[in-house]
Amino acid sequence: EKILSYFSGKKIQRKYQILILEDDDVYVKNFSSLISSEDLNNYFNIVSFSNYEQALAVVYEINPEYIICDIDLGIEKLNGFDFVHELRSNGCNSKICIHTNRFFKCDLEKSIQVKSDFFIAKPMSRFQFLRFLCSYIMPGYSEESFLSMTTNNLEEQKLLMLIDDESIY
Repeated sequence: EKILSYFSGKKIQRKYQILILEDDDVYVKNFSSLISSEDLNNYFNIVSFSNYEQALAVVYEINPEYIICDIDLGIEKLNGFDFVHELRSNGCNSKICIHTNRFFKCDLEKSIQVKSDFFIAKPMSRFQFLRFLCSYIMPGYSEESFLSMTTNNLEEQKLLMLIDDESIY
C-alpha cells in the first residue's frame, strides 16, 4: 500500500527496471508473481538472465534501478560476487541484492566486500522483496518506519532480537 501510495498521482517516464541474474527459473517466476499480485507491474519491469556474460553485456544498456543476483550460476570461474564486483568497479549505483540458497559467514562477508546492499536467503519473502523495492524509491525510510508501515496496530508488530558473538551478523 505504501509503494502504491508513493506512485499515486505521479506520472512515471518509464518503469523501474529490475535485472535478475539467476539460473533457476522458479525464483524468477516468484518475483514476477510478487509484482503482479501486488499490482506493481505498472511501475516495475523484470528483465532476467541466467547467463553471466549476457547479463553483463546489457546491464549498462538497461540501466536497472535494482539488481537481484544469485551467487552460484553454474559457472566454475564466475559467480554472483564477481558480477557485483564488476558492476561496482564500473560505477554502478543500482540497489543490489545478493540472493542465495546458502548462508555461509564467508558469503555474507564477501557480499559486504563487493558492496552489495542486501544479502537475502532464498526464497526471498514478500516483505523482504517490498522492502528491497522501497530501498530505492523511498530511501529515507528507516527499518523502524518500514516496520510501522506494515501494520496500523502496534499489538500486531513482532520484534526479533539477535544475540550473536559475530558482529557481522
